[in-house]
Amino acid sequence: MSEEKLTLYRYRHLDDKHHDRTKKIITDSVLYFASPSDFNDPFDCRVHFSKDYSKEELSAYFIEKAKEFEPEMKSDELKELAEAILKQDRHEMVSQMKKSLQDWINNYGILSLSANNNNILMWSHYAAGHKGICLMFEFTLQICNQFPYLCPAPVKYKESYPEVEITAPAKELSDAFLLTKAYDWCYEAERRTIDFTKGRGEKPFPPELLTGVILGERMTRENKKEVAGWVRARKTPTELLEASIKEGSFSLEIKPYKD
Repeated sequence: MSEEKLTLYRYRHLDDKHHDRTKKIITDSVLYFASPSDFNDPFDCRVHFSKDYSKEELSAYFIEKAKEFEPEMKSDELKELAEAILKQDRHEMVSQMKKSLQDWINNYGILSLSANNNNILMWSHYAAGHKGICLMFEFTLQICNQFPYLCPAPVKYKESYPEVEITAPAKELSDAFLLTKAYDWCYEAERRTIDFTKGRGEKPFPPELLTGVILGERMTRENKKEVAGWVRARKTPTELLEASIKEGSFSLEIKPYKD
């Protein structure tokens, strides 16, 4: 995160089991980070290597990794390792490496956010057809430094699947598989915060991170009243807004909520 302040949004709804999780975000300052294996897009965070590696290339790669992680290994041990690698089936080796990396990635916890609060598709897909809410978060460098898992990074959208080599640095692998999606999803303007250490699950956030709640255009009166109660009970300032259809256009207006 390079900006001093960054406002991002998360669409939620109140249907079924999502009701309590949505409530906890507002009342308890807790967010749920999901595993990539739970995402609705099967292409998202999927490990793929396009290059057909030779045994010699794989052997050289493993030797370098062995030197990196076990610098005390002696030359005869490294030679023995290289000989063992050359005896392996290279396709099986690559397959196992992909599986290991995929398992590694699936153990991360990811929170998806959007730069937009008025996208009608987002309201339809993630807020139960405009019957849910949109949460407004203000990220700062201070929060990012204090809570590393609350440091948003932009997702890149591409027409073709990212090509990355198995020998690429960790940062390049991370950007390719965790922060790249098909161009079809570009309307989401997604930013992701990633917990690389503790993975999926509920995680606390500083209450001041949540700065506003937008009520959906189709929310029932009862649900609006309930969410308004959650917001007004918060100890930190939190704007209460609502979305409404802008007459004569395919767009929404966001205005202060009035009972």
